[in-house]
Amino acid sequence: MYFIKKCACLSMLLLACSCVSTTTYEAVKIVTPADAGLNTPECAIHDTKADIYIVSNINGNPLGKDKAGFISRVAPSGEILELKWIDGGAEGVTLNAPKGLAIVGDILYAADVNAIRKFHRVTGKPTGVIELKGSSFLNDLASGPDGKVYVSDSGFGGDPDAPRTDAVYEISADDSVKALSKGEEVPNPNGLLVTPNGLLVCTWNSGELLWARARDGRERLVAKLPKNQLDGIVVDKDGSLLITSWAGECVYRFKFPQGVTVAIEGLKEPADPGWDAKRGRLLIPHFKEHKLTIITP
Repeated sequence: MYFIKKCACLSMLLLACSCVSTTTYEAVKIVTPADAGLNTPECAIHDTKADIYIVSNINGNPLGKDKAGFISRVAPSGEILELKWIDGGAEGVTLNAPKGLAIVGDILYAADVNAIRKFHRVTGKPTGVIELKGSSFLNDLASGPDGKVYVSDSGFGGDPDAPRTDAVYEISADDSVKALSKGEEVPNPNGLLVTPNGLLVCTWNSGELLWARARDGRERLVAKLPKNQLDGIVVDKDGSLLITSWAGECVYRFKFPQGVTVAIEGLKEPADPGWDAKRGRLLIPHFKEHKLTIITP
């Protein structure tokens, strides 16, 4: 059974987050071949200006600092345009185990173990790095209309004898960093979603949808999903939330006040999804099957 904490304005804020295309596109299910070259893909996003998908590839140990990671460019048809568009093994590039991605203007942000790497959205050239001291497993990224970027530290790579590193951080345009939550406030935070009423986060172990920052008079818990290992969140065209779950091997749909249903089932290791608002398609990386599913939910 799932449990929903009532939030009076949740349905309105989800509709405000959604973006509906005026063009009708055919419903699809496209899966990239397992031998296409993607390797431990963790996140997929839609570069709306270029109209292509960008996929992060860990290519090894999620905690490794081995410069093995890479970022791919994929066409909406599923064709791999540039497998190693940004290559951690290339001269002058540092990219170890990239996970969450976000775009602000012409800057592509990539969460990389305990740093945020910045690249030019068009050329892929490195433009900077933001070190987050004390972090251990930077995971998802999300950006807001004000240009701020948010990152979750799921806390998986910390010293078991040291204080937990679980946290959600806010990064301003000047690269300054502040914590929105730390430790047990939001345990094992993973997927993030910026909404008009605040930042939503889904958790890995507890399988909850929470507000990242507590406010007076507002419950932090929004919903508890049927199964845990939640990875990422996007907003569908109808304003409902689509949330990937490894334990459920599915994508959950959450809409207030209806609750939680299964939108897509039979998915292995569905990682951090992206949303193509132009075509109404969900982009699902498969962490261990080394492929990307492009599907109309």
